[in-house]
Amino acid sequence: MKSILAVFANPKGTDTLRLGEEQRVIQECIKRSRRRAQLRLDAQHAATVDDLARVLLEAPYAIVHLSGHGGSEGFVLEDDGGRPFVPPPAALARLLRDHSPPIECVILNSCYSLTEARRTTSKM
Repeated sequence: MKSILAVFANPKGTDTLRLGEEQRVIQECIKRSRRRAQLRLDAQHAATVDDLARVLLEAPYAIVHLSGHGGSEGFVLEDDGGRPFVPPPAALARLLRDHSPPIECVILNSCYSLTEARRTTSKM
């Protein structure tokens, strides 16, 4: 069984994203997959960096899908009040790198994803 963690963040004061629809599409793709019995999707909405750290301890995730806003500073999560919070790219990279067993794939779905992916993987 491969566990997939989908992390969604749409902080207050940011443009509204259709993250529920994105989750539905991911679930539908898994449902239609030949290997659907081998995949499990867990979703974390309105995610803070603490939520991400805690949920990574709950299961041996093979795939982590981060979806939300991004900017030139990095991927945007939420703070405890629901406001935008950008974790330092090196800290986000360490959090993902140190997961055990190792995460096989990280998907960044946000504006500036390529910039963030390059910055994050260079820290791993």
